[in-house]
Amino acid sequence: MLGFVYILETSNGRYYIGSTNDVSRRLKQHQDGKSLATRNVRPVRLLYSKEYQTLKEARQVEHRIKQWKDKSMIQKFMETLD
Repeated sequence: MLGFVYILETSNGRYYIGSTNDVSRRLKQHQDGKSLATRNVRPVRLLYSKEYQTLKEARQVEHRIKQWKDKSMIQKFMETLD
């Protein structure tokens, strides 16, 4: 099953990093307030998504990105992979 890593920007300017097998469905959940993590920081905007061969691989990349606490590292990641 394919997997995706996605990065959202929240209304307070912070990034939310996630993984899913359906980016459109997951983005709608975030926008509809059905995600506890982003419910209070809507609207959210999709900045980036990348497809991986498996959901497991996408989750591993998500975990690596979440280790980076510096927003500039995440921005550089998005720029270099586009």
